Amino acid sequence: MHYAIGQSFLLVTPTQAARIYSGIATGSKVPKLQLIKKIYDHEKNFQAPETFQIDQSLLKIVKNGLEICVDSGTGQAAKLENIKVAGKTGSAEVPGTTGRTHGWFAAYAPADKPEIVIIAIAEKAGHGGTIAAPIAKRILEEYFKISNKPLASNNKPL
Repeated sequence: MHYAIGQSFLLVTPTQAARIYSGIATGSKVPKLQLIKKIYDHEKNFQAPETFQIDQSLLKIVKNGLEICVDSGTGQAAKLENIKVAGKTGSAEVPGTTGRTHGWFAAYAPADKPEIVIIAIAEKAGHGGTIAAPIAKRILEEYFKISNKPLASNNKPL
């Protein structure tokens, strides 16, 4: 059970999590890792994504749960007014500390026609819904141009 919900000995990097959420968002495609698209006038073509097959009824359940997490669960801090966000909060234990966790939030949006996947992590900062989800929300607001505030306009450092 611990492994199934991402606890204990499950170890993933933020990039691996982003690829997993891309697969969930598209339902069949996982992009290959590519960190640079263009340097000056040299442009690199995107590599074809890896594809997979999954029972669509199971995928629908997962997607519904991710939408509920943002609509009315622990991910509400990432909720946008006119764009449906799907996501999941998480807290990764920090060995050797008492009560300190890395706050995670993984999301994609729009939930019905995904364009972007975000993984926000705040090291030793607390629960994902409290600290990482608001960070993801600001990134989504900037991406979808639904806020006139600069990304770091609040008094709290990101």
